[in-house]
Amino acid sequence: MEKEKSVLEKNLNELNQRSSFGEHIVNIIKAILASAPFTGGLSSLITDYIPNSKQKRLEEFAKQVAEDLLKVKDKIDNEAILNENFAFIFESSFRKASENYQKVKLDAFRGIIINSAIKKDMNDEEKEYFLNFANNLTVMHILILKFMATPEKYYLDLLLSL
Repeated sequence: MEKEKSVLEKNLNELNQRSSFGEHIVNIIKAILASAPFTGGLSSLITDYIPNSKQKRLEEFAKQVAEDLLKVKDKIDNEAILNENFAFIFESSFRKASENYQKVKLDAFRGIIINSAIKKDMNDEEKEYFLNFANNLTVMHILILKFMATPEKYYLDLLLSL
């Protein structure tokens, strides 16, 4: 379990280091917007709301991934977690989660991370395919696929959410 934790921490640190370039771009945009008339509100949006909302979303996503991994810790394939492909899937899923706000897509990326850690019958190319597939689908597409896979469960979940 310690090895998995260190791999996850390493992947999160790499993701944070890469985001510093994005922070420089955002700072440049904020400076330009602050100097132009009538764009103070937009600059405030970029400065205050968007980073806080994104950070909260990623923190919640990371918390849910950790909880899910703990639930399936007995099924985790240690060899699968300690390879370069899992690191790629993990990092890409977090990056895509940071770019999306829809719960359905976040759940899909979370599922991809978890399945990559426990599925032994899938090769690395299939895992990458599902990651790209989930990223390219709209929320409506994912909901239709979810309904087609298990209509009874979909309706039950729908009724419980009302």
